[in-house]
Amino acid sequence: MVENVQFPSRTYNEKVLIVYFQTSHVIHEFRNWEAAWAMESMRFVALEIRLLAEKTDRELSSSGKIPEKLQGAGSFLMKVFGVLAV
Repeated sequence: MVENVQFPSRTYNEKVLIVYFQTSHVIHEFRNWEAAWAMESMRFVALEIRLLAEKTDRELSSSGKIPEKLQGAGSFLMKVFGVLAV
């Protein structure tokens, strides 16, 4: 889970951007391979992105900012599943 990954002194907002960036690379590589191997991995990534986005929104709310990461995560996950559906 993302909680176990070492993100030294980073906010959840920074962490979610890192995960989006890394997942984009996985999606790029996925397009070069057959779909079967990535289904379980993508399910795990989808769950982690959702959980991280929820924590980020709580962090943003507590600091008086507008929580927006969960909605953004939904859009990003649609991109992930669009790739898997092909």
